[in-house]
Amino acid sequence: RTLGQALFTSYALLSGAPGSSAVDEEKPASRLVVNIIALTGLFSFALILGIITSTMESALDAALAGNHKVVEREHIMLLNWNQATIPMLMQIEAAQAEGQVRRAPVAILANRDKAEMDLAIRSAMPDTKMNIETRQGDPTLIKDLQKVSGGWANYVLVVSPEDSEDPNKELILQSASLRALQKDRRPNMELGSGGSKIHWVVANYDKTPEDHIVAGATGGPK
Repeated sequence: RTLGQALFTSYALLSGAPGSSAVDEEKPASRLVVNIIALTGLFSFALILGIITSTMESALDAALAGNHKVVEREHIMLLNWNQATIPMLMQIEAAQAEGQVRRAPVAILANRDKAEMDLAIRSAMPDTKMNIETRQGDPTLIKDLQKVSGGWANYVLVVSPEDSEDPNKELILQSASLRALQKDRRPNMELGSGGSKIHWVVANYDKTPEDHIVAGATGGPK
């Protein structure tokens, strides 16, 4: 048998090509070699299959966990989570039902476990027809604000973060980061109460000497 034939036989055994067999060799040494090659091909296939399966499971888990970006425009965005979040969602739903606020999806970004937020909303509002998306992240970071399409929100509600040591500082950073993202995405959109403006509400904010920073980011004191 030539070297080329031997190499082709090895390739056929490794890849499991139709017609290849590890039992056709007559010499014991040849049978040993071809069986080692066949087993190597089998384990290689199992390893590749395991890697592919693991990658697909990770992608599926990420999709089910809701870590993907919320693709919305002109929606309502709520930053942070505290005891006032659920009542605010109920007020939004009531205002939409009465026609006071345009019906739009609600996206929530907070430093809180997504599963906990979803459970709290389902428990308090089991019959809600609002489209509410929750994402876990840091509202001071632009990359996390992009998870909820922060640059495209028409209504922004910022509440005091729960269990924060310095909520004023966090509100200042969050307002500045979000306003920078909005100016990048929609440079011609201004803040205000008009129909074609971005509406901001900063709740539970203690007045401090840094008021001018929040005022500059949000378009005025709230």
